[in-house]
Amino acid sequence: MAADTLADPDATDAEVAATVEDHGFKPMSDGLESDDKGRLYGGDLEHNSIWRRNPDGTYRTLAQGTDLIWVDTLSVASDRHLYATANQLNRMSLFHEGEDLRRKPYLLVRLPIDAGPVRLV
Repeated sequence: MAADTLADPDATDAEVAATVEDHGFKPMSDGLESDDKGRLYGGDLEHNSIWRRNPDGTYRTLAQGTDLIWVDTLSVASDRHLYATANQLNRMSLFHEGEDLRRKPYLLVRLPIDAGPVRLV
């Protein structure tokens, strides 16, 4: 989608829709983040993992494990690492008839990615 068209208050729905591009499959994720190399990051809620989508459209799993439950709140930092939380949102009492199934430790994950944050100027 063209950001300038989306931001244009005079653009019609049809004009905005005409700029939409299908970039193919994306795992089911909650939070997303991008880096200064044009790569996109997210958590895969169904497979307890963190993935990266490269500019050419290919995906790479960066981390996977049974403790990566509901990865969210991703952030690329100036130390060239990706940070993310595994917040266990799907285990909250709201989804389990009042029983809270979340278990400590809650995780903050740090992964080296050899890229920095996107800087908007």
